[in-house]
Amino acid sequence: TVAVEVGMVLAAFLFMRKIANLTQVRALVGDDERQGSSLPPLPKELEVYTIRGSFSFGAANKLLDLDRVTLKSPKVLALEMSCVLYLDATGIRVLEQMRAECAKVGIRLVIVGLHSQPLAVLENANELHAIGEQNIKQSLEQLLREII
Repeated sequence: TVAVEVGMVLAAFLFMRKIANLTQVRALVGDDERQGSSLPPLPKELEVYTIRGSFSFGAANKLLDLDRVTLKSPKVLALEMSCVLYLDATGIRVLEQMRAECAKVGIRLVIVGLHSQPLAVLENANELHAIGEQNIKQSLEQLLREII
């Protein structure tokens, strides 16, 4: 019975690791990353990070590595989350930390392209109110029209 319990715990850790490795966080900067997109060139005051996959326990740590963004001090930091279908409590906590860090240095945090599950989780956690409705956009194009 001990071997079965140990096997279950190991399987859970391996599952968490695999899910974390499937999630990608990338900066959207060059033309090669926007191929096939109708987006105009990004203004210098805007930093965009695309998140793909589940925004949960392990993946959230990848986003916390974005502290280097605050060193550049863009006016707007956009998290493009149209490929995020799942958000958990750890993801909410990371968003809260990012929002606080951005507010401290005067950077506007904007979340773009939320699906229904992440949107509902943020609403239930009362985080949408903290982020502000003006900082939730349907698409990156909508944000760019506002900035340009």
